[in-house]
Amino acid sequence: MKTLNTIYLWLMLAACVLALAGCVEEKVSGTGEGGNISVKMNVNARGGSDIQAEMENAVKSLRVYAFIGQKQIGYYRGTTGLNPDAGGKISFWMDLELPPYSALVQDVWFYLVANEDAMLRPSATLREDMTRDELEKFYFGEINARGYGAVPMAVKQSQKIDPNNLKESTAGGSHNGHLMWNGTVEFELERVVGKLGMYFAAKEADMNLSIENITLLGVLQYNYLFHPEDAVWREVPSLDSPFELLTTSSPVTKVMTDADYELLDKTDPESIKKGFNDFFSVPVYMFENYYGSGNPNSWGTADTEHKGFVVRVTYSINGNQSVKDIYLPQVKRNKYCVVLNRIGPDDVITVDYMVADWDDADAWNDLTFEYPTYSNPVLPLDGDKPNTPPVVCYTGDEGSSTEEDGAFSVLFEMTAPENQEWAPTLLTGVGNFVCKVYQNGKLVDAPYQASPNPFTIKVIARNPDAVGQIVNFGITYSPIWDSGSPSLLMINGTQGDIAWPGSGDRADVITIRQVSEIQK
Repeated sequence: MKTLNTIYLWLMLAACVLALAGCVEEKVSGTGEGGNISVKMNVNARGGSDIQAEMENAVKSLRVYAFIGQKQIGYYRGTTGLNPDAGGKISFWMDLELPPYSALVQDVWFYLVANEDAMLRPSATLREDMTRDELEKFYFGEINARGYGAVPMAVKQSQKIDPNNLKESTAGGSHNGHLMWNGTVEFELERVVGKLGMYFAAKEADMNLSIENITLLGVLQYNYLFHPEDAVWREVPSLDSPFELLTTSSPVTKVMTDADYELLDKTDPESIKKGFNDFFSVPVYMFENYYGSGNPNSWGTADTEHKGFVVRVTYSINGNQSVKDIYLPQVKRNKYCVVLNRIGPDDVITVDYMVADWDDADAWNDLTFEYPTYSNPVLPLDGDKPNTPPVVCYTGDEGSSTEEDGAFSVLFEMTAPENQEWAPTLLTGVGNFVCKVYQNGKLVDAPYQASPNPFTIKVIARNPDAVGQIVNFGITYSPIWDSGSPSLLMINGTQGDIAWPGSGDRADVITIRQVSEIQK
């Protein structure tokens, strides 16, 4: 995974262990009393992403804590001399101390904190004698990246240290008399927040399209310095008030037609900039959020409490205002979520996500997300819009020639993105009903993937005694960039314009009722 600020630590360990007693007694604190460790650290400070790259990659202060178990064995703090050399690396030395008389391989945990002054309203004050528990519970309520000139970063990682693999130190200065561990360990600093980009284009020229306001809903109260366990992460409370990201009306001057969009290289930042208006002149950072949706048009099925971030966009076409809510995916640290919005004269917004490692790569080609291109609503086999509630009828046992005669059958197409998987899903009635999928007249097995050829999906009744029972049929998918909880596609029209009668106002399922016989 590509990230910024790769850290190479050359750990030079000096220990007067039994195996080496007598040869270094003049250079360490004393035989059997533990030994000092000289650590050479090289921090790779790469120049970075498009908006305020220097700020997003700067290391203006750095703390390093080292532990064996719960015991702190080393500490470093630097606020000066952190400028990169000609090779782009920041170098400094750190001392550790091994347990006395230890010749065993040690698991050393390192906690690195960069740019702490960019964190406002912290839960505690960082200090030299912090425990591991205090570091892992540390959080902050706001960041001041632009005011401070850097983004907070952190990393936690363990490294096995073999005190038998030593060589003479070359650190000099106060590190004279120490031995070095003859090995290399690599760390990667991560920005502890995510980043949001909002790009807009009109689908046609002369639409007089403007973005009036952009607001983030579901803002969280705080963000952990070190990424917590899921059980802790999901309990971060939200604020009652939204956060305004854009308050001044701005025109959309770029036009991106459907044909142009098909040809657009969505992994190329320069192509995005040429085809879309960027509405954030300054970076927008987001706290990590456990909850999110894989569908920009609705809440994710896993987010039953509706705790994911929502971007509310107010826009106008020829002076007529409308509002669109965009449901963001799970927000993770050091990730850049780019939202591409195309607005048409019919007041329909097409939204695509792109989620990638937040770095200075020439292309966002780590991970891409494109909302699936598929048929909505799904229609009967004759292609006509339905005008009666959908039904299914038991007509034969499993494997019989008549079992599918009473099936509820629809056509479904998903043509993009390439390799996108989907699955027919029964939300109720499991056991009394099953789904089968056909393509080109042949029964096909999962996994089902996007294809230029349409599919036929059949919901089949298995229980003759289930007459009157309701089954909710849906189609789920998981974005290619996120294999987490699947989301339901909208297959029953849209809210306020439901295609299949009898499904209430749910656009993501079709409600089917089992009957005793099919009316001809």
